[in-house]
Amino acid sequence: ASPSPDEIAAGCPYINQYCQDVHSDKVKCLWTSEKGRVLRSEVAFTMGDIVFREPPLHLVAEDKGNPMFDRLKDLCSKQPTIFEYEPLWYWTALNSLPPALLLPGESRIKSITQ
Repeated sequence: ASPSPDEIAAGCPYINQYCQDVHSDKVKCLWTSEKGRVLRSEVAFTMGDIVFREPPLHLVAEDKGNPMFDRLKDLCSKQPTIFEYEPLWYWTALNSLPPALLLPGESRIKSITQ
């Protein structure tokens, strides 16, 4: 089931604490019934100013020669009605799994850390 608006809004205090600690309170997370969770600027900016910078949470690249990636590419090319996106999208999803969701001993996928 989808989270209720109250559950989504409950994440705002956590996000706001992070923004306060890391980004000097430049933005604030709010819940609106029209758009859901949004970030609002708390300070004035001029055009071209950098509001804040965040490094990517997760980087994934094609893994040519990896048997699982090669099989995924093959499936995508042979079954385009099932696999509507490029193989990298599915590969990224697979490489976003935590270790607990992988089979024991699985080494073809680089799991994320939590």
